[in-house]
Amino acid sequence: MSQAKKLTNKLKKKLELLAQSSIEIGIAKEESTEKEGKTIYLADIANVLNFGSYSKAIPARPFGTTTITRYKEQIKKIIQRETNSILEKDREVKKGFDSIGVVCSGYMKKNLTDGEWKPNSQSTINKKGSDQPLIDTGLMRQAITWRVNE
Repeated sequence: MSQAKKLTNKLKKKLELLAQSSIEIGIAKEESTEKEGKTIYLADIANVLNFGSYSKAIPARPFGTTTITRYKEQIKKIIQRETNSILEKDREVKKGFDSIGVVCSGYMKKNLTDGEWKPNSQSTINKKGSDQPLIDTGLMRQAITWRVNE
C-alpha cells in the first residue's frame, strides 16, 4: 500500500472518530448534595437558575446557555486548534476533546461568576448572607465539568 493511501486511510479513520464523538459541558445529572436529609440534584438547581421559575419568583440567569455566545471566538479557537492537532499531529480524539472540555467548562464557571445577572432580592440576600447571584455554597460551580462521548 502506498504512503498516500495509508495517510488517506488514517485521515479517514480520524474523521470518522471525530464524527462519532461529542462533548457535553455542564453539570452531570447525578451530581448531588444532601440538605436536611434530602438529596438535591445540582443539575436541577442549575436548570431552575439558568431558565428561571415564574412560580418561585426566580429570574432567569442563563449562565449555561450564554456561555457559547459570550466566549464564541475563544471557543472556536480551541476547537480549531484541537481539531487540527487531532488531524495533523496524530493527537487522540479523547485528549483533544478533553482539552476543549477543560477550557469550555472554565468559561462556563467564569460566566456563572462574572455574568451581569439580575441582582438577588433582599430576602435572598438575608437568607444566604450574600448579594452574589448564582453563588451560595459554590457546589454548583464546582460541579461544572465535561464528558467526552466516543
